[in-house]
Amino acid sequence: QIGEMYNNTGQQWLEKIYTAITERQPIKIYYTNYGESSSIRNCSPYLLKEYRNKWYLIGYVHEIKKPEKTLVMKLSRIQKIEDSSELFIDDPKFHAEDFFKYALGVFHMHGVEPIDVHLKITGSIIKLISEDKIHSTQEIISKNENEMVIKIQVYNTPELKNLILSLGENCEIIEPKILKEEIKYIIKNISHKYMNNNN
Repeated sequence: QIGEMYNNTGQQWLEKIYTAITERQPIKIYYTNYGESSSIRNCSPYLLKEYRNKWYLIGYVHEIKKPEKTLVMKLSRIQKIEDSSELFIDDPKFHAEDFFKYALGVFHMHGVEPIDVHLKITGSIIKLISEDKIHSTQEIISKNENEMVIKIQVYNTPELKNLILSLGENCEIIEPKILKEEIKYIIKNISHKYMNNNN
């Protein structure tokens, strides 16, 4: 069995995009942006990535008026793909092997340094996290039968906070302090919603 796929995964575009990548052929993408606005993007495609049964394209978007033009695009938001008359552009800053090195999932942050996160792991998930890393940069700093301290080097993103919260009482942030304060703020707001709900 494989994981069940819900809604549009974007896989209908895989063959066309894969061919464009191997042939170094720019494509014109009719794209629905976050917030439902539409755009037409001439793109030099570099990489396809699957994450949680969704497909993503990493490519250089010719029209973007920002210094960093290599973006992550969700295939399920593509409405149509056509051949482009643009020339293929190589982004000298893009390296497929480390583009997602400090990411959790598909969050990539241009011009942002990752942070060193130290987590104290306790209880039944010590063995689990020892065997199955929560991130490729994971290092075990110390370990005994009661607790384990690990370090990961990642971007400070919503997915990092979601990961920490998902580990519940078996995970405590040792550092950095700013991340600890951010998690405390989230927990306080969650607690406030439930403690003040009379239903």
